[in-house]
Amino acid sequence: MNRYIEKIKKEYPFFAALSLLYGIIFTVSLYENISGITFPICIGITIFFIKIFLKKLGLKLKKDSWIYITGMLLLGISTACTTSYFFIFFNWVGTAILLTVFMLHQFYDDTSWNFGGYLKRIILLGIGMIESTPALYVGGVRYLTRDHTGEDKAKKKNMLIAVLIGIVIAALLLLIIFPVLLSSDAIFAGIFGNVLKHIKIGIVPGYIVLFIAGVHLCYTFFYTASKKNFSETDKEKKKNGNTVIAITFTGIISAIYVLYCIIQIFYLFIGVQKGLPANTTYAEYARGGFWQLLFVCALNFIIVILCLYIFKENKILNIILTIVCSCTFIMLISAAYRMLLYIGAYHLTFLRILVLWSLLVLGFVMCGVVISIYKRNFPMFRYTMVIAFGLYIFLSFSQPDWMISKYNITHIQAENKKLKFNDIAELTDMWSEDAAPVLADLKSEDLDSEDIDNVKDVLAEYFREVKKDQSDLNLRNWNLGRYKAKKAVENFQKGTGIF
Repeated sequence: MNRYIEKIKKEYPFFAALSLLYGIIFTVSLYENISGITFPICIGITIFFIKIFLKKLGLKLKKDSWIYITGMLLLGISTACTTSYFFIFFNWVGTAILLTVFMLHQFYDDTSWNFGGYLKRIILLGIGMIESTPALYVGGVRYLTRDHTGEDKAKKKNMLIAVLIGIVIAALLLLIIFPVLLSSDAIFAGIFGNVLKHIKIGIVPGYIVLFIAGVHLCYTFFYTASKKNFSETDKEKKKNGNTVIAITFTGIISAIYVLYCIIQIFYLFIGVQKGLPANTTYAEYARGGFWQLLFVCALNFIIVILCLYIFKENKILNIILTIVCSCTFIMLISAAYRMLLYIGAYHLTFLRILVLWSLLVLGFVMCGVVISIYKRNFPMFRYTMVIAFGLYIFLSFSQPDWMISKYNITHIQAENKKLKFNDIAELTDMWSEDAAPVLADLKSEDLDSEDIDNVKDVLAEYFREVKKDQSDLNLRNWNLGRYKAKKAVENFQKGTGIF
């Protein structure tokens, strides 16, 4: 048994109390409130609890742990700034991943771990938490029944039973006494009546379940991480792959890639002013190549990574893999250009923004792959995490639905066109209500006169739903996106007088 687990068992009251306190905070913060201002507060408290936990075990936060802490806090703040369930969901997932990697980083020397090493340990930590489920309860029984001061164990057990019986009797008596006291004094009844009217019996089971989950997750997560039963380093697997095989197949595909990229450079980039091929629309041109290029770029990433892990280092192979990566960059630029053509013709949607973001992420990740070709011990997993999470956090703060509405309306107006029914219908049927402030600023002169009645009906129905969704906004579930949406409803009401 390692010294950390021994410490947890010896100091069970401290760690159990810490978990109980966390369970209360977890419940109050997150019960039926997945995106309120309490979410980033809960993340901050979680980090504070981790620091206390590590200090009790005699550990200090590693200097580079700030990057995980910053990422978690930013994801929490982003969650409290949007009404998009897409970002709310992935912010929760991202926070869980960062928290897991953060704890692994604290207990292990992870400098030599590769992609497979990290993924294996993340999965094993999750399985370990399931295996450690009884630890909280077994530890409690062990602590309560052991002899702390030389007293007889049976006597101690009898005292515990006596206390529990006393609590049960008090609860039963209060069921009779409390109603009598309420009826005997108006002031007493008024004080407790105001408290009790806010307590809904129906939500009690939900609170209890969430509280138990919070306590359990806190204790088992720390307990499993403290086991430190993963190997510090991965065994260096011998690369038995025949390098000639890799040189042959990568050489053939790189030759085809070079030819393809030459065509892209001379026609698509240098000859851009010549326009599109004959009888080809923007939609046909963009759709006809974008998804295929995205697939090939992702495939190239997999091919290069596998070659690095399977085959021995070879100068010729390194050069060919560099050519593959260079061609991948050109393909990424080509794919992005095609998507920009499509956006220029048909404006923005959430999927199109997500696609451009994916291309940007893949481009930066491929830069790391190029470095890995010549520096095999490059921390590719950590680099990829920093790039992916950094760009994701930027995307989550950008409020794409607001951006889409602003962009589309501005460009339609720039073309001296009026907003039609279909334009407004698309903008009111997005992933979130972040676009509400933009739609609330629309004026009658912005709308097509032929569709104006239908457009006003759609906007009125949209803002009725927004008003309904934000009717329960309070201090606990306050969210910047919801607050802006609520203000947008007020602005729309002042402008139209529909409500």
